Amino acid sequence: MMSIERLYSRECPKSLTGEPTKPGLNPMTSADILNILAQVQRHEPVGNMILQAKIQLDKNSRNKLVKTFTAWLHHDKSINILMSAIIAENAIHEVCDTCICDKCKGNGEAIYKKERKLVTCTKCQGVGRIILTTKQLYLTINSQRPSDNKMTFEQFNELYYSVYMDAVDRLNVAESAAKRFAHEVMDRLNKDLAA
Repeated sequence: MMSIERLYSRECPKSLTGEPTKPGLNPMTSADILNILAQVQRHEPVGNMILQAKIQLDKNSRNKLVKTFTAWLHHDKSINILMSAIIAENAIHEVCDTCICDKCKGNGEAIYKKERKLVTCTKCQGVGRIILTTKQLYLTINSQRPSDNKMTFEQFNELYYSVYMDAVDRLNVAESAAKRFAHEVMDRLNKDLAA
């Protein structure tokens, strides 16, 4: 079965892998792939935008996500519009933008030079991605606020950290739902092609 990354990069002009696969390896045509992508877009619109921003590097999808989550934070969480935009931008950066650890190159393990062996990366704690600590997140968000409207670390923890984590969780759930739905559609299509 085709991976989600391959599915989204196959029809993307920015992708290096935009060429069709060799005959016989994958009987899916470009029309089949567009059909799958259209179904994902219809059933999981937010997850689809996340995958487009993440895999296809689509800036329009990323901007729509920022606007969508800014509005959600402003209306549903009753956060002022400036702080909603800052939280939305940072949450989408964590989920969609490439945050690969530069020390281990995303592997989660780095070479310990003295003993010449692989050890868990100390920079990302073995995750392979840079995930900001609460303090780093506070400093990042506070630096984006106007200079006359700074907040303390305690205020950030009390008022905004749980909101930020809720936004990141919603983005991750939406992405997973879109991937799951795309796999379901591909499974159905592969069964139809095999029959």
